[in-house]
Amino acid sequence: MCLFKKKKNKIENVQIFKYNSENLPKQTKEEYDLNINNILQFAYDNGIKDFYKESTIDDVKEKIGMPTFDLGAKSISFTQQQFDKTHIFVVTYGKSMKDLLNFSIDG
Repeated sequence: MCLFKKKKNKIENVQIFKYNSENLPKQTKEEYDLNINNILQFAYDNGIKDFYKESTIDDVKEKIGMPTFDLGAKSISFTQQQFDKTHIFVVTYGKSMKDLLNFSIDG
């Protein structure tokens, strides 16, 4: 799926894919699968354990849900997490998913 976003008189091509989409680039899926444990640990260490005090890393692995990738923004969103079904978890990364930059809880 390809969407367009207007930014200061400039339209940028934004590509957003769900993990189970057949259009998700193979390289993105492989990179996520390779780095999933680090991504989940990063999310836990940088917000989940403080926001959900009783949670463990095993809870994160169980409740995080399917990711959605915004390749333009280099972000991974978890919109169907099962901690409270209200918030959206977002991890941003740099050049690769090994280079994790930020974790946020939105909503």
